Amino acid sequence: MWINCKIISENDILMYKLKEFISKTPFFLVTEEKKNNTDDYEQIIFWDIDSVNIDVLYLKNYINKGGVVIIMTSVLSKNIISEFFTKDQMLNIGVLNKNIQHNQFIEEIERVIELSQARFPAN
Repeated sequence: MWINCKIISENDILMYKLKEFISKTPFFLVTEEKKNNTDDYEQIIFWDIDSVNIDVLYLKNYINKGGVVIIMTSVLSKNIISEFFTKDQMLNIGVLNKNIQHNQFIEEIERVIELSQARFPAN
């Protein structure tokens, strides 16, 4: 099973880094290159909260349908980000610093996917 990923960022260096991490991760595929397109077919959205504003209502609806969002930031703490979402929605959100290593990337993705699957079990 392929996990489709979309990167939303205006930071070309971060986009390159995330594409590299995604390409090194088995079963991950970058499906969207557009910087601010919000189609619903991605399974994981990597959002650079420092460079692009997204409608939080869109993200809440996406998460409530079982979508996973990984927020990339070097400015905001997880506590500040959690103020925008419910406790249940935060189970589908990961927060990573932009200076991460690939192993940290994998650990956070695994953590969020496990919590998301517990919240939205397959039928």
